[in-house]
Order: sequence, then C-alpha cells, then structure tokens
Amino acid sequence: MTQTIEQLQAEIAALKAERAQEAEANEVRKLQQELAELKAEGQPKYAPGGSQDNLNSNPTAPTSPSEVDIKLASVRQGLCGFAHFMGGPIASVYYGSKTGYWVPTLAATGVAVVGIPFMLVDLGFTAFIGAPATSAILLITQSQEKRRKLGIQMPEQADAMMAKFSNF
Repeated sequence: MTQTIEQLQAEIAALKAERAQEAEANEVRKLQQELAELKAEGQPKYAPGGSQDNLNSNPTAPTSPSEVDIKLASVRQGLCGFAHFMGGPIASVYYGSKTGYWVPTLAATGVAVVGIPFMLVDLGFTAFIGAPATSAILLITQSQEKRRKLGIQMPEQADAMMAKFSNF
C-alpha cells in the first residue's frame, strides 16, 4: 500500500483545509462569546420597574437587589454632605442606621481616633473635620455606585424600588 506523492499531498491539503475550517469556527465562537459578554456588561444588572422575567434574562445578575443596596441608592447626597458638615458623628451614625451600611461610620471613627493624638499640632482638623468628611465621602461614593449598578439616576427611583420591600 504505497501512496503516491500526489495522494499524500492531496491528503495533507485536505487535513490543512479541515483544520483551517475548525480554527475559523473556533474564532467565530470566541468573537460571539466576547460580543455577548460586552453586551451583558453594558446593561444594568437590575431592570428598574421591570418584571421578574426581565431581571432573570441575565443569568449572571442577581435575581433582585438587596434592601441595603436600595437604601444606599436612596441617599440624598447633597443633604448627606450637609448633615455631615453640620452634625459630624451624629450624621454618620444616623446614615449608618438608616442604610444598614456601617463602613463609613467605622472608618470615620478610625480617622477620629488617629486624629486625637495630633490635636495640638493640627488644631483638631483631623479629628473634627477629617472624620465627618471621610464618612460623607464614603457614603456618597457608595450611593453613586449602587445607583449605577441598579441602573437608576435619582434617589426617588430607589424610593420607588424600596416600596417592594416594605409595607406601608
């Protein structure tokens, strides 16, 4: 069973063509997968005001946002900054209890504790200005992030979403 050179060359050419088709098919699959991932990234994880079917259309997204996420998104950011400016630690504790998100309060407490030894040097700036500013910045930043993830723009939209979690 000896094959001629022409037969071997034809068989090699057929195998090369088959592999090229497989490589092209793999490349098309990769590009389709990348396109699907990019489309999924561009869509909000939660459809505000949407039905449960809309929420489940993205299999990687959680079925519904948590209550803490919605409470953070409903923070009025300007009022939060003003409250921290005027009320300092009281505002920090208030927003921590209102949202259930205590990280800004704990961080501000840490800044205040670190600032106490430096009070003579910086005239209390770190303890009495830095701590409320830290809390306000962390809370406002987290609120903006939750709004972005929920696909909403205004705190009133978060209030409307919150109606699903509570009974009046």
